[in-house]
Amino acid sequence: MRDRDAVGGRMELILDVLSAIEQRNPTALDALHLRHPPTPYAFTRKPAHLAIACQIGRLLDRAGPAATSLRPRLSVQLTLEKPEPTHQLFDDIARHRNQIEARVGHPMTWLRHGDDGKASTERCIIRSFVRANGPTAPVDLAEWGAREYLTLAGVFPDYLELDLG
Repeated sequence: MRDRDAVGGRMELILDVLSAIEQRNPTALDALHLRHPPTPYAFTRKPAHLAIACQIGRLLDRAGPAATSLRPRLSVQLTLEKPEPTHQLFDDIARHRNQIEARVGHPMTWLRHGDDGKASTERCIIRSFVRANGPTAPVDLAEWGAREYLTLAGVFPDYLELDLG
């Protein structure tokens, strides 16, 4: 299946995830905003924000800095960007990595230097993702995205002194 076909139109998948979130918790959508080009995603407009994205580019692997080709994929992530002191926030949260991953129920990707892996990057990411096709893809991507978003929205505020919404 081609990348574009696998996500059935990337913005449509994001809208399906938002619909599934609304069915579970209608007020969870209040803080989310949509952006389309170049990568469609829904996010809270804060320097530290949760985002839902359909991504088709290279990805840094959970196991370390090696780039892999897990694409296309649906991601739910906490992004820390300027003007907040991103690396300090990341380090503060990362001290609780074991507890966070236990509460989420699986390992996550922890990128202190963002997607590009460069120390100069002023963006940190803590990401959960699944393939959008193939044998390891969830049967219902929208339901996975909704569950993951609501889980992360319930977990991260316990480790941040910032408002995500």
